[in-house]
Amino acid sequence: MPYSNTINIDQKNYIETIISDANKSEFTSQQMISFVKDGETFIINCFEKTFNWKEIIKSNLKVALCLIPSSFFKTKTLIIGNPLLSGTNPTINKPLPILNKKDLKAISRFISKGKFTHDLILLKDIAAKDTNQLKDCTLAHTEPVMVLNTKRWDNYDTYIADFQSKYRKNLKRQLKKSASLSEQVIDQSNINLHNEQLYHLFNQVAQDFKFSLCHLDKDYFKTIITQMKDNVQIRAYFQEDKMVGFHSIIKGQHNEAIAHLIGYDKSLNSSFNIYIRLLNDIIRDSMNNQYEHINFGRTASTMKSTLGATPLEYYTAMSTPKLPSAILSKAVKLF
Repeated sequence: MPYSNTINIDQKNYIETIISDANKSEFTSQQMISFVKDGETFIINCFEKTFNWKEIIKSNLKVALCLIPSSFFKTKTLIIGNPLLSGTNPTINKPLPILNKKDLKAISRFISKGKFTHDLILLKDIAAKDTNQLKDCTLAHTEPVMVLNTKRWDNYDTYIADFQSKYRKNLKRQLKKSASLSEQVIDQSNINLHNEQLYHLFNQVAQDFKFSLCHLDKDYFKTIITQMKDNVQIRAYFQEDKMVGFHSIIKGQHNEAIAHLIGYDKSLNSSFNIYIRLLNDIIRDSMNNQYEHINFGRTASTMKSTLGATPLEYYTAMSTPKLPSAILSKAVKLF
């Protein structure tokens, strides 16, 4: 079954957080619009961003593009869906039915005040089983989202006990490396003290991303703590007085824990196995809070599969007035 990442409680505040505070320099505009489909009204969050594809093309195709001006590669793009969450999340009030090409253009025309001015429209994260409803859009396969069904176990202890002996021993051996690290919950009482450290540690991890739709505003963590309150949990790890890692969990729909952003000191990761500790504690905290599923996002799928997570396939639907769908499909395959 597809999993929705629309926030269940205080969801409007979360989207307003993205719109008003995060990614100010990344997006030229952000809008929430009412969209009517099949007699129902949906509130959709949309983002406009101008991409420059020159460096992306160079890195993927290994070709020299120095003689072509960068302006040639710029595309005004409309993103429908939350760029900071993995999974289906274009709406904030109820799950949205699958949109077709006509729907996407209608949204674009509304945002552009009657004119279809976007070079490219992206509807991110369509579950594989729903792609047959998007025959008139170009589909690009994305990396799968890793999901752990925690209903299989009564608690964290039975989850660990279910591992094969050699894997259980290996996990305990790796976790032993981080036993000296202390933990601290980050909340409204101490976020001002630690906000900069969280931002710095996240960027250590983010710099390895091959491609990202956005970059965080420096006060992002402070904002989600303030706006979402009990619907977000951030746990930080310290070596003496130095923060060396953190993980965050957002409360999603259908009793799902969304493993949100993480960060860690890459120079200390091999010594303390910080990343393994973060993943393990996300599972522990989610089970302790009675979540039935954990959405681990897209990165490190091999590592997450060893912890029991399985892949959920998604696609991104694309539409452009500049190219026929057949040509766009061939261009997408180059990447």
